Amino acid sequence: MHRFKWFLSVIAVAVIVAVSIVAFLPPRVTVNAQGMLSIANTSVYEPPQFDIISISDIPAYGVIEPSGCGEFKGKVKIRIDCFLSTDSPYYSQYGGAYVVDTTSPEYLKGYKGAVDKETGDPLDWARYNEWWDSLPTVWQDNPFHSHFIYYDTTVLDDSIKAQIAKVTEYFYAFHTYCWDNNLEFIPQWQKVPKVAGTIRDVFIAGDISPPNKDACEVKAIDIVSRTLDFDTREFGEIPAIPPPLNIGEKGTIDVGSEAIDRENYVNIWDSNHYFTWVTFNNPANANGTIDTVAVYIFGQAAGNSIRFGTFIDNGSNSLTCHDAEQYGEVSTGINSCTGLSIEVSTGEGLGVDATTAKSLRLEKDSGGLTRYYISDSQGHCVPEDTQTYGTLSAGLLSLYGTGTESGGDPDISNTPSTWAVGTVATSTDYWSSGSEPSWPLDDGECHFTVTNNGDACSMTVKGTNFTGGVGWTLAGSPAENTVTMKAGKSGDANEGAFITLTTSEQSFISGLAGSGTKKWELMMESPTSHTDGALKTATITLTATLD
Repeated sequence: MHRFKWFLSVIAVAVIVAVSIVAFLPPRVTVNAQGMLSIANTSVYEPPQFDIISISDIPAYGVIEPSGCGEFKGKVKIRIDCFLSTDSPYYSQYGGAYVVDTTSPEYLKGYKGAVDKETGDPLDWARYNEWWDSLPTVWQDNPFHSHFIYYDTTVLDDSIKAQIAKVTEYFYAFHTYCWDNNLEFIPQWQKVPKVAGTIRDVFIAGDISPPNKDACEVKAIDIVSRTLDFDTREFGEIPAIPPPLNIGEKGTIDVGSEAIDRENYVNIWDSNHYFTWVTFNNPANANGTIDTVAVYIFGQAAGNSIRFGTFIDNGSNSLTCHDAEQYGEVSTGINSCTGLSIEVSTGEGLGVDATTAKSLRLEKDSGGLTRYYISDSQGHCVPEDTQTYGTLSAGLLSLYGTGTESGGDPDISNTPSTWAVGTVATSTDYWSSGSEPSWPLDDGECHFTVTNNGDACSMTVKGTNFTGGVGWTLAGSPAENTVTMKAGKSGDANEGAFITLTTSEQSFISGLAGSGTKKWELMMESPTSHTDGALKTATITLTATLD
């Protein structure tokens, strides 16, 4: 991720303010995407064009899938599963599948042939497949698409409902366009740029302090406990989705092998063992973020759950997980999900593991080289987890990821670079513009202007505790030697819309276009008392990430 940070030093009591600029710029990777889809240059793509139909008029519905919900990087994470209704003309082909009945006596008796003692793979695949094909089957409705959305803890139910409807409308239109034109979804999806505020949104991490992470988890549990409230079949009038997206200019990340029906399988969980599988067939071609993963499941039991991760090859079969994200329950057949946010770097592999002890198998062919790790207690798609893996020479997995390449170098600037707070009295509010705004906050009432000198970007903001003498601590309300700092932007309706600064990054300004500007304001609630009059210094940081 390319980041550019602008620092504003705010000094209370006899103020002297300094500004420094620091850029965090990983090496720019300019590599044409390669591999399974033979992608050359996304800048020449034309995005798919299709009509969006209201949720009340389509034979499809969206629901929240609990297994994919929770806290993720300081945000409330919600998984939306999109299903076809039984009256859809596409239902028999794409609405589900006949799967092995895992409750049948024939299945529960198990396969009696010999298996590999370590991996559990059958030694005689022909005999195993004959047994598998003889088992009773049942029809299972499967989602034709899964998508993830992320919110702060203050999100309202109506906002979630509107987004679920938009997601369902959008992907129903997208998939029917592909089905009608005999096109694969992922190559078409790769043409859609990642743009803040659209379906293919830009993920910005939230406040990762323990209290906020706990609050996000509590909020997710509350939402999951009321899933029927968010079932689109129960909705009334819902706002229409924005127009189809235009094409962007960034490259497309490509990692793994096509998620298709293959000859054999590998276990992700079986017989009390957790398997972590990592494929380096077609390693990642660029730095960036994987937001889309497709996986083809051979067979599964209800209550299964999987997770995806990117892995660094340290040599000598040592692998370290770079980043990971929970997906949740999967169905037999193809499972495609969008809206993920998994960081990846050039040369890394894509991995998958189980997070529940339920039978789960992934399609695979002979050919290629895959790494695996077997554990009695857990999988290892966990950031910074390092293990020594075994190798499987016949391991071409049906596991594929794609996303957007990191863009150019973010470039933001801010003026003015000083706020002369002056001598600070106790229990007093201070505004960088000089006085409280008349509300809503407009450009003329803002002290600062941030300018985007590069490509479109979004920004986070954070603060530091004050240093000097007896320091002041940032908190949600003032107290002795405790100060509250808030940041707001033009258009905010009231002080309640401001962000209460912490030492962790929080989303602040979204989708600022190249050459665009945004006015913003700081306010400080001074301590109720303090124990010395020494100079106090703190730093406010704006961090820009390219959209």
